[in-house]
This record gives sequence, C-alpha cells and structure tokens, in this order.
Amino acid sequence: MASYISVLFISVKGMNKCFGVILTFLLLHCEYTLATQESTKRPYIFMIYGTKGSGRANIALRLRQKFSFPSISIAALLTDHVLEETDLGQQVRAYELREGAISHHFGVCVLTERLLQPDCSNGILFDDFPQTLQQFDELQKCLNDHFTFHAFVIETSDQWLVQRVKGRLVCRMCGRVFDEFLSPPKQNATCDVCKGPLQKRSIDSPEAVTQQAEHYRAHFAPLVNRYKKDITVMHINGDRQIDAIFNEISLLISSTKEK
Repeated sequence: MASYISVLFISVKGMNKCFGVILTFLLLHCEYTLATQESTKRPYIFMIYGTKGSGRANIALRLRQKFSFPSISIAALLTDHVLEETDLGQQVRAYELREGAISHHFGVCVLTERLLQPDCSNGILFDDFPQTLQQFDELQKCLNDHFTFHAFVIETSDQWLVQRVKGRLVCRMCGRVFDEFLSPPKQNATCDVCKGPLQKRSIDSPEAVTQQAEHYRAHFAPLVNRYKKDITVMHINGDRQIDAIFNEISLLISSTKEK
C-alpha cells in the first residue's frame, strides 16, 4: 500500500498542491482502515443442528477434517480438570457429589477457556451445541468479543428421515452402521469389520423416528428463534443425499470465512 501511495502522489505532482495533499491523506486513511479491519477480524464459531437421521454427525466430522477445526469434548475437558485437581476441578467434583450431576455452567467455563487457545483461531465447529438458551447466553457473554457466531440448521422432513433409516443395520458387537440399500455388508447380516451379527433397532422404526424428530424440533425451536435475532442462521435443505448437504455447507463456510 505504501508504494501504491508513492506512485499516486508522484502522479499528482503536477496537479494542485492542495488536492495532492488531500488525496494522500485519504489513501493513508484507507490503508489504516484496512489494517484495522484485518487485525480485528474474528474467527467463527459454526454451529450445526439437525435431527437424528439428518446426517448431522457425519457431516460435522467431515467438516472438521476439511477445515482443520479442532475436535473438542466438554466431558474430556471436565475430566482433565478433575484429575489435575484444579480449582475448577474441585468445584466440579464437589457439585457432582452433592447434586449427582454436573452443572452446564462448568461445561461452558472449560469450553470458554479451551476456545481461547491458539489452535481455535481458525474457527471451531459445534455439533448440536449449545442445546439451551442459557448455554448460548453464557457462551455469547464470554466469547462475543472473540468470535462471530454462525448457525446451520438442517431441515429434514419426516418422510425423508423414515426413508433414510429404514434400511439401517447396526452391528451388535462393534456398533458399525450399514444400509441394506445404500451401503450393504459384503455378507448378509454380518459385519464386514468384526463379523458380528447385524440387526435393525427399534429406535429406527418409522414411529420412533418421527416421534424423535418432533421432540427435537420442539426442543430446539426456541433456540433457533433466538439465533435469528442475534446471529446469522442458514437453513439447509436436508431432503437430499448427505454429500450434497456437506458440499453446500462447505461452500457456505468457505465464503463466510473469506468475508
């Protein structure tokens, strides 16, 4: 930019001296503004939501791999604090012994601490988190000066969900998932990996799938409505193959990070 200013300044030497000074001042101001914007550009916290059967977990894993987003587990972070007997770890342990569970407040505390580490400067992706308005409010309060929040909501119809899971087969031994129509096992009803038996689960029945989807939408509706007021929310058509959904979200993340 400095050399660019010099060239322009030379080019106006023959012009009115006052005009040349004004033009130089404006260019210097532009240079300062651009430098300030670049230095204050914040990384993104991307959040992806979608009911069971939407492909959300698979897509989130692939997005982390493509964009080198660190994989973060709140449970693992809390365990580390407890094992290292930090002040927070002692509070977590005392609360768990007293209440029989761990307050979500502790999870937000360790997550906030973790997100301020250098490897998160490229951004982060949350899979189905935050799950409550209180969690989001605490995260936003702690991190709003450091990150920009952006949500993707995969919207999938009941008909598509039922179609997607109706051929699902799960290994009873290792948990690997097959699809008798899209990705069938090499041997009928036998896992390719551990040779364990494959089964259809009751939770994959049409009735169970539609009931779970209704519950999911009702649970997250208040959170998504709140997001629309405070952050950018992108609604993604989930009635497609997972690769198509992944490709669309990938393009959206790439374009967002470039802004």
